[in-house]
Amino acid sequence: CGVMAFWSEEPISGFLMIFMVILSIGGIGLCTYWILETIVWKVIISKDSIAVKSIFGLNSLRFEDAIGFRTIENNIIIFPKDSSKKKIKTSAYVERSSEFTDWLGANFVNLDLQDVVNDTIEILSNEELGFTSEIREQALDRARIVTRIVNILGYGLFFWILFYPRPYLVALSIGIFYPFTVLIVLFFYRGLIKFNERVATAYPSVFYGFLMGGFGVSIRALLDYEILDYSQLWIITLIGAVVLLFVVLFSGIEPLKFKTTVDYFTAISIFLLFWVYSFGAYVVSNCLYDQSNPTQYETQVVDKEISNGKTTTYYLKLNPWGPRSEIEKVSVPEEDYNKAEIGERVTVYLKDGFFKTPWFYVIVN
Repeated sequence: CGVMAFWSEEPISGFLMIFMVILSIGGIGLCTYWILETIVWKVIISKDSIAVKSIFGLNSLRFEDAIGFRTIENNIIIFPKDSSKKKIKTSAYVERSSEFTDWLGANFVNLDLQDVVNDTIEILSNEELGFTSEIREQALDRARIVTRIVNILGYGLFFWILFYPRPYLVALSIGIFYPFTVLIVLFFYRGLIKFNERVATAYPSVFYGFLMGGFGVSIRALLDYEILDYSQLWIITLIGAVVLLFVVLFSGIEPLKFKTTVDYFTAISIFLLFWVYSFGAYVVSNCLYDQSNPTQYETQVVDKEISNGKTTTYYLKLNPWGPRSEIEKVSVPEEDYNKAEIGERVTVYLKDGFFKTPWFYVIVN
């Protein structure tokens, strides 16, 4: 593994050759590391300490010096009381993993479980959520049901928009406005529902409802529409993302104290999510609701291209037309791709855009 073979009819530049050689050497080195680590790596448990042996040496921690453990993705991490000491990191899939997990639970504090317990105590003692603990517990149960519905609908909307957006106007319109519905739910249940997804928490989250609903619209924006100039669009969607972030962080929906690295990482992650959604919502709204009269330009197909990935995209390479001064490729539906022949004349329709961001589409004559 790690060796990349390549072949091309075209001459390969010296820079590309050097890059491919470095990439292959890096792959070989990485595979060698994995093999050696698999051979050497082991967990060593004694009567008063736990250690992990790797190719970089032995890392040990006394039981009395540990504060507890967490399960993060596929790893179990034991944290020391003294932050200057190294953590003990092991795979969650070690040999006899169930016995190892039981042993950890018997000898160390499960910090994930502790977080859930602390969150539950915090919720049930928050008098703003109800006069009695029974009322607050019922409110938490309702919030969990609501978030489950919101997230399921988000996934359903994603698959509807991506794989069968019919009727198109209805599907995309719901996709544009659904994330706002998620934010309304967040505001209504603030203090009970969180936006950000955390593994170890008693607070239900609508993260995936927002993510999937907005992500479907963003993919459709890339697949279905061609914007004439993206420079203005990036600025507008950036502003939109900042506004959404401000609303979420400073309106009591998702309060962050910005005292830890996790807080800053959370804020950046939410911002990027909002930027992706803002891009999709802006592009689709600008094109879907545009009622302007198009300007027509005639041009010629000079080549065709198919891009295969998670989705298949069809491109036509067109001669310069209207404001375009160079040959460029434009995505088109599969039907138009199959109809178009190299050298054939096609018509480009340029429209003003609902938000005055010009966009265009191609019709094969």
